[in-house]
Amino acid sequence: MDKGNHDYFDKTLVVDPDYKEVSRGDVVLFEKNNGEKSLSRIVALQGETIAIKKGQIYINDKKLDTFYGFAHRAGLDKEAYEESMQKELEEIFNYSMEDLTLSDDEYYAVSDNLFRGEMLLVKKDAIIGQVMGYKR
Repeated sequence: MDKGNHDYFDKTLVVDPDYKEVSRGDVVLFEKNNGEKSLSRIVALQGETIAIKKGQIYINDKKLDTFYGFAHRAGLDKEAYEESMQKELEEIFNYSMEDLTLSDDEYYAVSDNLFRGEMLLVKKDAIIGQVMGYKR
């Protein structure tokens, strides 16, 4: 997914429509309530509790220790971003969200550029398929 350099915005996605086993970290194509299609990364699974504290995602009170588990901008953490951009974005890097426990038919998805994209619940039956990559 896009980290701010827009390398892939004009590429055709390759989507596996037979995708059944949703796993944390998967990038999925899904239909939103308004009928628009979108893609995001699954970070929380059915029945889990997700919280965000000062830009860090927690699943069942445990830190999600992955490249997509914390607030970043252009692929950089807060310190590296401030050094490179000479700019502070406190509202992004200090974002917090109360605990949210998912039901048996829900997942929680975020864009890789956490706060530039979407953060939302995705119903199981809204998932169209797993994004496998793009055509060259």
